[in-house]
Amino acid sequence: MENDKLAPKYVGAPYNFVELKENVAVRYDSSQELPKHNIISDELVSGEIRYTITPETAISVGGADGKNFYRNADKKLAIPGSTFRGLIRNNVQIISASSIGDDIDDYRIMFRKVAGKDEPLKKVYEVFLGVDEDFLGVESKKVKSEKTGKVSAVSLCRKVKSGYITFEDGKYIIYPTVNDIKDKDNRNYFYLNSEYEFVKRLQLCKDGEKIITDLKSTDYVPFYAEISYQCDNTNKTITNIGEKGVYSRNGYLVGSGAAPKKKALYVVPEIEKSKGVIISEKSVNSFKIDFELKKNLLGTTSANKSSNPESYIKSYQKYFSLPEKNEIRPVFYIPEGEDVYFGYTPYLRVFYRHSIVDGLPEDHKPVHKDHEPMWDCARAMFGFSNRKVSYKSRVYFSDAVYSGNEKIGKGNVVLGTPKPSSYYDYVKQDSQNSGNITTYHDDDFRLRGFKQYWLRDEIYKDNKSVKDNVGSEFETLEKNQGHFSGIIYFKNLHNDELGLLLNALDMGEGFSQNIGKAKPYGYGRIKITIDSIRKFDPAKMYGGEFSFEPYTEYTKKEIENLKKEAFKDKVMSAALRKMKNAKLIPDPEKIRYMDIEKKEYQSRCIPLQTIEQLVGNNNNSSPKNTSEKKVEKQTDSSTYGNVPAYMKVCKRGEKRGNKSKK
Repeated sequence: MENDKLAPKYVGAPYNFVELKENVAVRYDSSQELPKHNIISDELVSGEIRYTITPETAISVGGADGKNFYRNADKKLAIPGSTFRGLIRNNVQIISASSIGDDIDDYRIMFRKVAGKDEPLKKVYEVFLGVDEDFLGVESKKVKSEKTGKVSAVSLCRKVKSGYITFEDGKYIIYPTVNDIKDKDNRNYFYLNSEYEFVKRLQLCKDGEKIITDLKSTDYVPFYAEISYQCDNTNKTITNIGEKGVYSRNGYLVGSGAAPKKKALYVVPEIEKSKGVIISEKSVNSFKIDFELKKNLLGTTSANKSSNPESYIKSYQKYFSLPEKNEIRPVFYIPEGEDVYFGYTPYLRVFYRHSIVDGLPEDHKPVHKDHEPMWDCARAMFGFSNRKVSYKSRVYFSDAVYSGNEKIGKGNVVLGTPKPSSYYDYVKQDSQNSGNITTYHDDDFRLRGFKQYWLRDEIYKDNKSVKDNVGSEFETLEKNQGHFSGIIYFKNLHNDELGLLLNALDMGEGFSQNIGKAKPYGYGRIKITIDSIRKFDPAKMYGGEFSFEPYTEYTKKEIENLKKEAFKDKVMSAALRKMKNAKLIPDPEKIRYMDIEKKEYQSRCIPLQTIEQLVGNNNNSSPKNTSEKKVEKQTDSSTYGNVPAYMKVCKRGEKRGNKSKK
């Protein structure tokens, strides 16, 4: 039994990462070498690719409302061209060693870690909070219960200030409180134990709704409400609270959310509008991104205990969002240089030392607005634009329109997922040892790479979302009912670029891809088949061979030759192929989300396994034919030894020289 307790709990995810290469493979030396859009050349090809998408599991591609399946102008079910373009462009990036920098938002992740053992962030957070640097002035304080007389310890953030946040004239501003009244611990807000009798007797309403101040109630949600209060003779201890106007001093009562054993409520004195602190755009953007990343999970772990789960979750989302125009809310904050740390609880979420982009290899980092990029295949084929240079895409995607039986179903899952803040997943780890975990606070951290979802044979049922009414409902098209047909128009591509596009579309027999909503649960698994490729023939349009159908169709052998030409029979991303190989699907229980209620995610101390580790440990996922075994035996490395002749690997800023053109 003791060994069972020590055994590691499940660690896994429905996604994994294709590792980034240290160097980007460059296709063109400069924008001057890029093919012109308005020329006809024997070295360049233009035409169209017709393809079929067959759903292998139920599929959901959301329309404008996010719930119903997308329909085109003719009211037909379809996959938008922009959605399919995104999938294929991502594949091109991976298999051609293109940069990921254009797709990464550069922001600093925020975090809070106040509990847990052997957590790398707990110590970091304590440093932020003041254990070593006296940042927020955390102090442990003994508090005696009025009812039981029991003494318990609480942590107080002495240096965190309270104030009021509002949105005025296009800026977020924090105003302080009246500064002549401070509690006995010299803070400008008051701590209240929720078990105090005068707190329990309190009856408050906001917008006609009764506010629940009992932290043990299953319907308790974060709140702030106008109140009045009185203090003792020292003016530093609150002795009573009532509705606004009952007592001489005004302010807000704040409850920042339910938590095990939590007893804290706070009183924020009234606003002082003589001066305010303008929050920098950088800090606001980081807060917005942080909120969006956690929005879908707010309140979901306790919503099932509430009498109205939907309202419960919305209350959490409203409380932790930024204020709307001219709205004023209590807030906790501390200015620190250019940053203003702020939030709706004294234990603030703070910034890591480094932004996400700091974890990219140098070649992959975003291009400066006034600099020309490294012209990899993705930028050269799909376009790129900044203040220095602009180049239009040479591939265009129509909507893929559905034909077949419209058997519509319903999906219901929790769409919130671990995001980049999960350093165990998104940051490359060199060790499985919990004592050597790398976070965004480390100077040498590296991102894991391109995020990809595992295939599934069947939909993974998320019974919790249905039972607890906390999932997102959406419309699905069931499998084995029909197919989607689409067209990709290409213009002035070299043969190797066309071959690359074909490889990104169709990886071969036994391979599938994912698209649309709820991919973590197995929705959106599709098979892409190239039906035909037609090349525009200038002689049939402008020469003596004039024809109203100025196209020449590629034979199957020519198509295979184009695909081989792109890589000279060499696989540039074995990891991607492993994830999209229908014969290498891991056990469904090994690629599910960790269960928050079972504390699998919160108590983890080891990182996500790599693709190679996970597939290698799966005894039931070996390829079924020897040729596939040969392909999948290849592994990715941080540098290339098998770059096709038309591309050259070089570091940013180096002279690239000439490359052969196809």
